[in-house]
Amino acid sequence: MILSVLFSGCAVLPKSPVVIPEKEIVAEANDFPEQCEWYKRWRVVDGDTLKVGGVHRVRLIGIDTPEAGHHETEVEPLNEEATRFLRDLLDSSERICLMKDSTSKSVDQYGRMLRYVYTERGVDAQIQLLEAGLAEYMRTFPYSKKAAFRKAEGAAKKSRRGLWE
Repeated sequence: MILSVLFSGCAVLPKSPVVIPEKEIVAEANDFPEQCEWYKRWRVVDGDTLKVGGVHRVRLIGIDTPEAGHHETEVEPLNEEATRFLRDLLDSSERICLMKDSTSKSVDQYGRMLRYVYTERGVDAQIQLLEAGLAEYMRTFPYSKKAAFRKAEGAAKKSRRGLWE
């Protein structure tokens, strides 16, 4: 079963507080595919990385958010906004769903699990970050939601949100 959801654009501007719009419920927890890995404990590391279950590092597949300034690099603009946006989105859920992509590898070169991330209500975290203009879709490797991610980024660009302001 493929989870395919269309979302309307988010009206988030980087200079204002991050707002998570109310979304209609798109999937109940028991409607998710069997591939869903459920976690009740997680911590947002930055806009595209989580730590789940206290031990596993997860990279949100298919997107890149502004860097947090690791390894002697500077913090990139909108890093804090992307991190806060993801934290606010996920903290509204009692548990989160992590899903592998059958067309992509499951672990990156740093040992992080590569996953799609959904709230318990079925809200796609990657799409939300892209529509808010707080992430770019990754163009360099295959994954099944690339077209949807490109469209979400395009909507943010057209509306001049976040990175595209």
